[in-house]
Amino acid sequence: MNAQKIILALALAWGIAPVTDAVAARRAAQQQGRDVEIVIASKVGFDTGSASLARAYYPNLRSVVDDLKASPDASIVIRGHTDAEGDPRSNMELSRDRAQSVADYLISQGIARRRIEVYGHGEKKPVAPNTTEEGREKNRRVVIRIHYPK
Repeated sequence: MNAQKIILALALAWGIAPVTDAVAARRAAQQQGRDVEIVIASKVGFDTGSASLARAYYPNLRSVVDDLKASPDASIVIRGHTDAEGDPRSNMELSRDRAQSVADYLISQGIARRRIEVYGHGEKKPVAPNTTEEGREKNRRVVIRIHYPK
């Protein structure tokens, strides 16, 4: 049976999930030994075509850092994704670089590098059709998956 997961869209600028709800959901999953996925929408976390994590997004990740410090056995997988616009090779590189930017932030805040895996998927794993701007926007994301062992 697959581990249960919770999808938390921490795109506060869109008003999707208040930080308090996200923290409560992560803590509930942690207590139950479930995996958590946190989705960073590229529109909020990164400038267009940039792999630099927006400073405005740091407070959202700060609560993730606090949870990870309180759970030293938790492991983290960070996956970057893009839409299908542009050169596939460039998209692959951008997706990897964005995922690495998130990892670098976590590491800079004291999370051990050995706990983190980073992958770039480019345009290979869309969650929506790339035929509309709305679909492409959903596909531009970085996903942090935290595995809390039981």
